[in-house]
Amino acid sequence: MKLAIAISLALSACSTVDENLGNTSNDPPPLSAKVFGPTRWAISLGGPLDDYSHGLALTSEGDIIVGGGIERTAPLPLSLVSDGFITKRSVIDGSELWTVNLTPGDPEALSAISHVAVDSDGNLVASGSFQRTVDFGGQTLTCTRQPIASCAFLAKYDANGALMWARGPTVSGDLDYESFALADDGTIYVVGQAWTSIDVGDGPIAISGSAAYVVALNPSGAMSWGHAFTSSPGDSPATIAIAIAPGGDVGVTGGFLGSLHIDDQVLSSGEHQDEFIARFSSSGALRWARVAEPSAYIDPYSVEIDANDDTLALGTDYVAGSPYQKVHVIDPVGHDLRAIESASHGIEARALTLAPDGTIIVGGWIQTTTPDLGTGPLVAPSGTRIGDAAYLAAYDANGGALDAIAFPYAAPDSPQEIPWAIRPTKAGGFAFVATFAAPTDVGGITVGNAGARDVMIVMLDPPSS
Repeated sequence: MKLAIAISLALSACSTVDENLGNTSNDPPPLSAKVFGPTRWAISLGGPLDDYSHGLALTSEGDIIVGGGIERTAPLPLSLVSDGFITKRSVIDGSELWTVNLTPGDPEALSAISHVAVDSDGNLVASGSFQRTVDFGGQTLTCTRQPIASCAFLAKYDANGALMWARGPTVSGDLDYESFALADDGTIYVVGQAWTSIDVGDGPIAISGSAAYVVALNPSGAMSWGHAFTSSPGDSPATIAIAIAPGGDVGVTGGFLGSLHIDDQVLSSGEHQDEFIARFSSSGALRWARVAEPSAYIDPYSVEIDANDDTLALGTDYVAGSPYQKVHVIDPVGHDLRAIESASHGIEARALTLAPDGTIIVGGWIQTTTPDLGTGPLVAPSGTRIGDAAYLAAYDANGGALDAIAFPYAAPDSPQEIPWAIRPTKAGGFAFVATFAAPTDVGGITVGNAGARDVMIVMLDPPSS
């Protein structure tokens, strides 16, 4: 199925929107504090229903690869299903270079791409889930689990989008692949959630509720090592993000409620869900594991490891009843360094990345009409809506706020707009992918949507010198 595409293009000379505010007086921040430059281009893609994308990667040439799902109708009882897609877009103007559509074997089959990454040879690896039989571009896989259950997959494509291989779950059990990270030696580290049972190399582990896990797969797909994190009966922990340290360690984060067993360590949450963070050596030895913040109520979303070997874990904290952004920064041996928080509540964090100079970039969506990410309140232009809009915020390595920008809806009342992944570009700007549900002002470009919810891809240039 060919993606329906709407493209809006602006030259890099266009000006930024008024939301780039640097102090409480609503004056623009000093030029030295600018992190986000003008919008080079912004595109939307999708069909008439509810589409999404969580996966974003950049090639060595700077082109953008995005993965997600396009929704379509299906026979009852499913009603609606999605077909996975991967598309490569030009860094210059967002034009389509190639698109791979995962093809269902029958009307009830479905697929979705959850994460994408580019390896050292320029090849693309994608993870996701599928049901029944799906063609991944010349190779079919069949999920043999019960009709309404999904199987996890990994697939590898060359730089031109030609399929190299596709594999069902290497790890035995009822599980999904939430995310993965690629090491320079070709190892694929995968995290996710498992139900019923899981085997990470030491025999099947029976699960009551669910378990979180991390596994290392060699380049041929065989498991090198793995850990399953079990919890209190009936609880449902999940590992949702992973990052590789400069020295080869692996950092993971996820959520749990009750108690969580990570090797010989037992973590305990308060009355609400909390975030766990753990570090492993490249050979699988546990370095440390900890709760992000005792007695908090945190939904975890992302993890990164910086050049100082510090672990940064992003979540949204609900303990005060209204959400606010929080990044926990933890040193190489598991001790707290600092927490980077939004200056106001009503901020739902979703995406985290690090610029080459160590600048910390956070993205999410706004649930207040007076959002403050630390640079002063962001204000929407007349006739637009900042509540439920997407934002990006930048902080220095010590947590000092540098810059913030919002992308308000060009309509007075609209559903939420969520950026799911951000990546720094070779030119010093940023690319991000989001879902949105109404025309949106992206730095002076209005991006329209074709369906209930579409995918938006945006390229931001660096700030002017």
